[in-house]
Amino acid sequence: MFCAFVEAAEDAVFVVGTGASTFIPLCSYLRDIYGIDLLHENACEVLFPVPVSGGAAINDRMNGLDGILRNFPEVQVVVWLNEHSGFIDFDGHSFEKTKL
Repeated sequence: MFCAFVEAAEDAVFVVGTGASTFIPLCSYLRDIYGIDLLHENACEVLFPVPVSGGAAINDRMNGLDGILRNFPEVQVVVWLNEHSGFIDFDGHSFEKTKL
């Protein structure tokens, strides 16, 4: 997997998507093998887009975002606030007013 990223043309863009069932194993793998460091050492820019949706999934989404921020502090993160399933209200606060 990493060879494709490292050996690609300088202007190449890759998108790696995961479903809920592979999100935690992939993050664990990247952390355990220092995968982000490897990519950075080879001049690869890494960005994690993280959707945060309202409604019943908000706790899982906020926990996932927290895990990414804690485990990958060197990675750029873009949070996508998606209110399709409901307002994003966590413990009585809007997303912008949470500790995250």
